[in-house]
Amino acid sequence: MSDVEWEGIKEEDVEEEFDDVTGIAWNGRNSFIFLVDCSESMFVKVEDEQTIPFHVAIRCAETVMKNKIISSENDLLAVVFYGTKKNCQDIENTFVFQALEQPGAEAILALNALLKDGTEDFRHKYGHSDSYSLSDAFWICSSMFSKCAVKLATKTVLLFTNEDDPHRNSVHLQRQALQKARDMHANGVDLILMPISKSGVKFDVGKIYKDILMLESENDFPDATAKFEDLLQRVRRKDHKKRTSGKLEFSLPNGTRFSVGVYNLVRKLNKTYPVSLAKDTNEDIKKMNKSYLQETGEILLPSDMNSYLEYGGKKIYLENDEKVQTKKLFEIGILLLGFKPMSFVQLHYYVKPANFLYPDERQILGSTRLFSALHRKCLDRNVVAICRLVSRNSNPPDLVALWPQEEMKDGRMQVAPPGFHVIRLPFSDDIKTLKLGSLVKRDPDGPLVIANEEQIKKAKEIVKKLRFNYRIENFENPVLQTHWRNIEALALDLDEPDPMTDYTIPNNTVMEKRAGDLIEAFKELVLPKGQLGFVLQREAKREYRPTGSDKQVMKKPKVEVDDIDIKTEIETGRLSKLTVDVLKGLCSKLEIKTANKKKAELISEIEKHYE
Repeated sequence: MSDVEWEGIKEEDVEEEFDDVTGIAWNGRNSFIFLVDCSESMFVKVEDEQTIPFHVAIRCAETVMKNKIISSENDLLAVVFYGTKKNCQDIENTFVFQALEQPGAEAILALNALLKDGTEDFRHKYGHSDSYSLSDAFWICSSMFSKCAVKLATKTVLLFTNEDDPHRNSVHLQRQALQKARDMHANGVDLILMPISKSGVKFDVGKIYKDILMLESENDFPDATAKFEDLLQRVRRKDHKKRTSGKLEFSLPNGTRFSVGVYNLVRKLNKTYPVSLAKDTNEDIKKMNKSYLQETGEILLPSDMNSYLEYGGKKIYLENDEKVQTKKLFEIGILLLGFKPMSFVQLHYYVKPANFLYPDERQILGSTRLFSALHRKCLDRNVVAICRLVSRNSNPPDLVALWPQEEMKDGRMQVAPPGFHVIRLPFSDDIKTLKLGSLVKRDPDGPLVIANEEQIKKAKEIVKKLRFNYRIENFENPVLQTHWRNIEALALDLDEPDPMTDYTIPNNTVMEKRAGDLIEAFKELVLPKGQLGFVLQREAKREYRPTGSDKQVMKKPKVEVDDIDIKTEIETGRLSKLTVDVLKGLCSKLEIKTANKKKAELISEIEKHYE
């Protein structure tokens, strides 16, 4: 048997492509609370870095919210201050700045306002206090998690502070904080410390936070610099849920069966589609499709309609149950047909992104042992398993090759899990035979043009010079990145979107430096004398600039308020569904000042006008 640790895989993102026969529900959202120390020392500039610790914490929260809106918009985030004079309910020196909810533009703008306001403004609004209790702050966080109306998959508290010994003069408060931290840990709450050092003073985790975090030694605490870099890094990328696409039974020819989980390692990500709204009220529009009988205009229900296939000019009519029967040829699952050498699988056989198989012991005991034996033998003999795959009742069967992947580790960290890549193969009907000889003729009636040895050698030298270490994670989709930046600029009322670097544009300067002479020599060998060849252009500016169409996207929609009945909107409670621009237009119509007023304030002013 193999010594591979078969429990080390992480379950990948879901895509409704397989029927899950387990009935397991993967529910729950990730939740995060940013617990920020607001004592006076957090507003003292650190001389070494010229930063204010409180502003660093707020920038981390703001960046994470911006990332979450794109990566996983259903996650919940909150911001809680402790060490303030402003209180939350009966808890002194602790204030909930933002409740636990999905991140939105208003929450980001509120955090951005804290960064723009000076320290005196914060002191005036919230105040500073050193008589806080960490236990009370932890209790507020635990209470927010427990009162959440939705099921939570993960609960995380990120604690930002530059005080390494907050209760140095009170053993009682220290014990309370330690006990509350243990209670949080027992309830599944992860507490992550984000320490910020004071000027010339290193943050000492060993004073109290080693016990709060339940670390065996101070050396177990990771470097905080990497944590802050991760939180402050803008990542405009979807974060897919890590779970199986489905569970299938794998059948051997002798009738032996074991269970496998199917995972998606690659998934094409498209832009989010705009939602249609009513122009005046911003209410969602519900679209309905209806089928009519052409002769009478009678509305038809699905039960009133059939379909047909045409064969030799004759219409073959099919009932709904007959259509289902024509699709269901085999039972759901994977059936082993045989084995072929790995060289059998060619690049041009690509049909769609591959899936990944991993054993599932929960459905059939012994699945891991059988799967491991098959996996080990395929690796030892350099073969792929040819199988028939039926992923859903409504899907036709696929011919697939199971390509074994050996486990790879970087030290103790798993880089690639062991298992099989499910590569779909084309059927004979899918393969097209092309005659391409005429495409390499200069003259349609002349002989074929074949490269000579010198030309081939020079081309190989160019390819060798232009090779680079390709890593797929270094290339972001420029269309998606531009899309998200434009949407973010509109939502946050920015003058222009953040600049974007398109890494798919060739770096012509580097290419010319590496292989410019070789390319010129290749042109002289291949192109006839006097014929214009290709020329390397100067490297274009890589920094993104909005095009005319992008600038048009950034324009604000024209505000039309003449047709809006303000009294009706107030009576029906629909003022909150109007956009800020429409509300400002109504205020101008009523001669109400709108300078520096938020949406809630605009609504309040309009309602007061009609009282």
